[in-house]
Amino acid sequence: MKIQKRKLALFTAVFLFAMISACSQKAVDIAKEMERGQKFLTEMNYEDAIITFSRVIEIEPRNMEANRMLASAYEQSGKREQAAAVLLSVLTSPEYTEEDRIMLADSLLLMEDGEKASAMAQMAYTQTGDEQFISVVFSVKGRLKDFEGIDQGIDDIQMLGGAKDLMFENLVQNFVDAGDTDSMKQLSELLKEKEVCDSTVLVLDMWQVYMDGGEDGVIRLLETYYDEGKDLPVIGTDEEFYIGGYNEDGKREGYGICFYGEKVKPTSRLYAGYWKEDLRNGEGRAYRTSDYRIRGQWKDDRPEGEVHIYQKAVNVEGSLDQGHVISEMNLYEGGEWSAVHCTADQTKSTGYSFRTETMDNPGICHHVEKHTYCWDCYTEEE
Repeated sequence: MKIQKRKLALFTAVFLFAMISACSQKAVDIAKEMERGQKFLTEMNYEDAIITFSRVIEIEPRNMEANRMLASAYEQSGKREQAAAVLLSVLTSPEYTEEDRIMLADSLLLMEDGEKASAMAQMAYTQTGDEQFISVVFSVKGRLKDFEGIDQGIDDIQMLGGAKDLMFENLVQNFVDAGDTDSMKQLSELLKEKEVCDSTVLVLDMWQVYMDGGEDGVIRLLETYYDEGKDLPVIGTDEEFYIGGYNEDGKREGYGICFYGEKVKPTSRLYAGYWKEDLRNGEGRAYRTSDYRIRGQWKDDRPEGEVHIYQKAVNVEGSLDQGHVISEMNLYEGGEWSAVHCTADQTKSTGYSFRTETMDNPGICHHVEKHTYCWDCYTEEE
């Protein structure tokens, strides 16, 4: 009996050792395969990389790194549908990351089969609840000129919680890049009919007149909001909706239009003008409300040089340096000139407190250095 127990104990020990060795060997093999696969990727040998990472996934289906590398190999070899399918499976894991979602969205936007891309984007939205995939759906349907699909999609989103401007950002940008004014007009009319996303509607209308009449057309359109006393549309407090030019690095450059949420730019709601390196640079107009705006040059996101500031019936002219007053700020109202002192004051609806001193003619305010007129920057002086 004791001999049998010893044999059983010995057998168990041998079995466990074999299992541990096998697991260790498996781990070593996986590590080696991952190393080989990454080497193939570096060498742009995508076919062997795909084979290698697929072999790893057969052994460890939930190896997220292997799945990501496989998707990368597919993507770089031009097989975007296969890349999207792998990334879609990654999203079923609680370990998926923001980078996974971005990579999937990019793959879907570049897929040739629009119907499959739209279906996969809808699946991704169902799995994650991430609204960027709704943006992908609309973008793909726009590429297909499927406005009935966009119409139905808006209805579906309205039932789920409401359409948002950012859901249409890629779609509108695609129309702008293609110079497709007919599609812009069709989308604008659809959104007006649905009574959703007023900021997107205004941007669409602005780009249509920009393509026909340049910046002057945009200014005339924006001035109707001032003349008719309309309120500018707003977007989510933490959101930023930009349509316009980009450079090779994907940064905003050239002419562009941007709506800001209240927490993004406390003193701006809309900017139409020029950009460089993601910042407002060059000629442009910024609107905080329909009757409070600034026109002039911009440098590194702040007003620069000679500017004209309009507030209801009051016009203020002067010079700024990085948003700060560097000359007299001359105010003209009711036939009289005044020097205007402006200090940042967030308790005021405009964001500033004003004090004026009547003068016979435009002159120099000798206390200018004590004050700021800073459209988009609050200073320590505040």
